[in-house]
Amino acid sequence: MILVLLLPAPSPSNLRPHDGVGLLLRHPLHKHVQKINPWQVILGDFNANEISHSHLPQHHLKILRSLYSRYFTDHQSHISSISGPSSTFYHQNGSSRLDYIWSSPGFPAPSLFSHVESCPKLNDNQFTDHRVLFTAFDFSSCFATLAKARLKQKSEQRTIFLYKNLTEDTWATFSNEVNLRLELYLTTHHPSISSLSVLSLDKLWHALKRSILGGAIDSLPFQHVSNTHHHKYSPELTMLIAINKFLDRLLFKLTTSRTNRPAQISQMINSLPTQLILLKSLLADYTIPIYSTTPLSAFVKFLHSQKALVSAYLSTQFHQHCVDSIEYYTALRDEHFSTSPGSFISLALLVEHRSIVLDRVLVVIDFKPTLLTDSSDIKQAAIKHFQSVVTPPLVQHSSTDEFPPRWQRAYTPISDIDSSLYNSVMSSILEEEWKNTIQSMPNNKASGPSKISYEIKVACLNLFKILRLVLSKFYYRFIIVLAEFRQFRHL
Repeated sequence: MILVLLLPAPSPSNLRPHDGVGLLLRHPLHKHVQKINPWQVILGDFNANEISHSHLPQHHLKILRSLYSRYFTDHQSHISSISGPSSTFYHQNGSSRLDYIWSSPGFPAPSLFSHVESCPKLNDNQFTDHRVLFTAFDFSSCFATLAKARLKQKSEQRTIFLYKNLTEDTWATFSNEVNLRLELYLTTHHPSISSLSVLSLDKLWHALKRSILGGAIDSLPFQHVSNTHHHKYSPELTMLIAINKFLDRLLFKLTTSRTNRPAQISQMINSLPTQLILLKSLLADYTIPIYSTTPLSAFVKFLHSQKALVSAYLSTQFHQHCVDSIEYYTALRDEHFSTSPGSFISLALLVEHRSIVLDRVLVVIDFKPTLLTDSSDIKQAAIKHFQSVVTPPLVQHSSTDEFPPRWQRAYTPISDIDSSLYNSVMSSILEEEWKNTIQSMPNNKASGPSKISYEIKVACLNLFKILRLVLSKFYYRFIIVLAEFRQFRHL
């Protein structure tokens, strides 16, 4: 269980820093929380700055002192590795750091808050006079916190085919396998067929898809990967993430009230010098401090200081990784725009589609809170929300005559269209034209949800080519939409 405590900004009449820990201890749920012993995330406007408030009595920094004493991790925003935490509140005489994000020791996703920044672009908005802290979530480390339905979905696998370094014999074997499967289907289900055009287009399409995928599994090398399979970080950044997780796990085992195995703790302590040596190889100016494992309080304090150092450096490295990636792909896009328009379009289309799956939604129906769990109810609630959350335009026009001159020209219908512009598009597709088009398609790509890559289509022999041509003519000439395509939505 994860307990999240959000501390709102204090009222103008009370400018003292928050006693958030006191609020939590006085809450009626405190006894129940103690039994559950959850991981905690505490965030909000504390109205307390460690530097400017250091001369005040201790009760002004009670929450910060308490979090430090309980070995919580302070997730900071750093512009560079040599600067202190970024300020979040700016005033006429300077700036201060008043907003914080803290997580308890052993948080199940150590890299969940691996990248925290202040956001100056939101500083001018009316809803806040603070710079907003935000974090980039690494969901691959949060499996233990997911609902059972999502956990099952995350554990599912998908198959990817390895097209690189394939010989012509392998492609020929695959092509023969596809044609044999397709001929077997036609012979078994439609022995008296006179023309492919008399078959149901849906059935023909599914037979084609089934033959291709079956032939690929039997003939081509493939690999099973998880649904969370993604691009890896650089070796240096991967090593830094591993060191950060190691220190977090060791702190958790030394400070938590949960039962731990002494042998595991001893093994991790023996591995600590190796981790510090790896850290020194990543940080040129870093010197391994002299430390002792006794007393335990001093050792834990040492680990906490190293964890804070690694977390701050990791934040800057994640930021630099994002900046470098943006600069690289921006330069690559500009280069392709000038030298290779086809590559420019392919790169623009190479976008990873992401979505959020809601398995529970709490809504208010007839002034009563209602928990929705059915997927169709959740979908309708989401549609209704996004239809009402956007306000109507300030100016509404009943006809194009009321548009400004610029938009009148843009939206005025064209009186006459030259038929020569579209005659060539509506003409029948020739087999040679289809073949040349498929051969010019990019590698490792598939049209729509069919999962049939262009490499597979190119490798097919005559029977498969004829069937493809028939399907294409059906689709473009009579504008028949396949049943599977109806369910496909662009996100």
